[in-house]
Amino acid sequence: MAPDGMGPAMVKADCFRFRLASEVAAPEFIASSLNASAAFHAGTLSSGSTRSRIPLSVMATREIALPPLEEQIEIVLSIKSKLSEIDQLQREAEAATVLLQERRSALISAAVTGQIDVRGLVAEDSAA
Repeated sequence: MAPDGMGPAMVKADCFRFRLASEVAAPEFIASSLNASAAFHAGTLSSGSTRSRIPLSVMATREIALPPLEEQIEIVLSIKSKLSEIDQLQREAEAATVLLQERRSALISAAVTGQIDVRGLVAEDSAA
């Protein structure tokens, strides 16, 4: 089962299907667990000379921690909350970057057009 909010998806040859017992495992928890270590496992478990792949036999024996269902759900909610905070911080950082670029351009323009005198500032910087 794909996690909620994943959006449209296409199944392709290099995908694995997991059948989960819903009374034991929360799909979003399992997806998060697998995704958290995907890059590491792709490098250590994969084989192939031209295109690395994780064989089904290796994937079938892969173990992950499986806390009680209630704890899995709490972990998923915590992950969602933290990701939401990170997304908000990223939006704020991007907005700050845009504002700083605008102010930089305005400052350069003001210096070039003579609206502000930077000659003394340049001399002080060079002396230091």
